[in-house]
Amino acid sequence: MGELKLMKGNEAIAEAAIRAGVDAYFGYPITPQSEVIEYLMAEIPVIVSNLYEMKKIVNKYNVGMIVQDNSPDILKKAVNEIQKRDLK
Repeated sequence: MGELKLMKGNEAIAEAAIRAGVDAYFGYPITPQSEVIEYLMAEIPVIVSNLYEMKKIVNKYNVGMIVQDNSPDILKKAVNEIQKRDLK
């Protein structure tokens, strides 16, 4: 067994996602903004709702996309678009 780490649940999920090769993250209105920043530190582009603070971060640092609603069709288009962009 490897090194043991104590972390919050969302940190554990993010770590597992990174190790699994996930290359995008989806946020929604109740997602804590501080955790979005943690995921960005892992250089994973984010897709966020049109909330002021999240929108400000995404626009300022070019780290993802903002969607107006979270319908499956909109999210699918956003994922396809984000994969085409150079966000780093």
